Amino acid sequence: MKPLKTLFYIIIFISQSLIAQTTDKNNLENFRKMKTPQITSNDIVVPTYENLMNNVKKEQPVHGYFYRTTCKPTHLSCFYSVENKEKNDGKIYGFENKKINYIIIVKKDNQVYKRPTENKEFPQEFSNGVSTYIDFYSSGAIHTIRQFGNNGKVTNIPVGTWYAYSENGKILNTMEHDQHFKMNFYDILKIAERKDLPDFQISRKFNDLNSFWYIYLEPHYKDNITKSRQILVDDKSGNIIYDIDKNQEKQLQEKNYENLGLTEENLKWLKNNDLHQISDRELYVPFGGRL
Repeated sequence: MKPLKTLFYIIIFISQSLIAQTTDKNNLENFRKMKTPQITSNDIVVPTYENLMNNVKKEQPVHGYFYRTTCKPTHLSCFYSVENKEKNDGKIYGFENKKINYIIIVKKDNQVYKRPTENKEFPQEFSNGVSTYIDFYSSGAIHTIRQFGNNGKVTNIPVGTWYAYSENGKILNTMEHDQHFKMNFYDILKIAERKDLPDFQISRKFNDLNSFWYIYLEPHYKDNITKSRQILVDDKSGNIIYDIDKNQEKQLQEKNYENLGLTEENLKWLKNNDLHQISDRELYVPFGGRL
C-alpha cells in the first residue's frame, strides 16, 4: 500500500469537479470550520472486488457515481476510485490479490478559498478536506481508522478520532485530535496572509501541555532577495511564539533559542514545550507508528 500516492490521485479527481462558493482573503471571517466526520468500524461498508468491477463496466455514472480502476488480471495490487461530483466526495478501495487492503474516503468542504496571485488568470484555489484511511488485516477485518485534514496548503494533518481494532473487532486504542485545538485552519490562514508571501504551508501539533501551529512561508521562486519565514503560533492564546527567517533556522534546529530575539515569556514557552513534546512515531505507536 502507498497511501500518500493514492491520496494524491483521489484529491485530484475530486478537486477537478469541485463547484462551490468562492471568496477572497478579505472575506476570511465568513469561513466556517469544517467538522470532521465521525467514522467507526460500524460505518464501513466494503464492496466486493467483483461488484466494483461490474460497476466499472457499466455506463457512467452509476446511480450518480463514477467508477474507475487500475485493476487488471495481471495486477495483483490495484484500486478502484468511486466519485460523486455533486456531493464533492469520493472513495478509493485498494486490493491485494482481490482482497481488500485499504479504503480512503475523502470529503471536501463546500467552501473554496480563492487567493490572488501575480497572474490573475491563475489564482490559488483550495478548500478544506478530510481523508479517512481504513487499513485492514489480511483476514479482511478492520485494523485502523485514521483521519487527516488536507487542502492546497495543508498536507495530512491528523484530525478527528482515530481507532485501532483487534482482529476480532475489539477497540484497542482511540485518539482524539480536534479537542486539543481552539483555532482552525482559517484562523491560521489570516496570520499567514499578513506576510503577503505567495506560497505557504500549514501544520499543527499537540502534546500534554500545548497545542500549536506551524506556518511555512516562501517567496516567489524568482525572488532572490526575500527570505522564507517560519512562524509558530500558540493555539490556546493565538500568540506568535516566534517569527523567524531562513537565516535563523539553524539556531532553531540547534535549540539556541536565546539567539532568536524572543521575549522572556515566549522563550519560556518554547523551552517548556520541548520538555513535553514526543515524536510522531512514538505518539502513534498504537496505529502503526506512522502518519
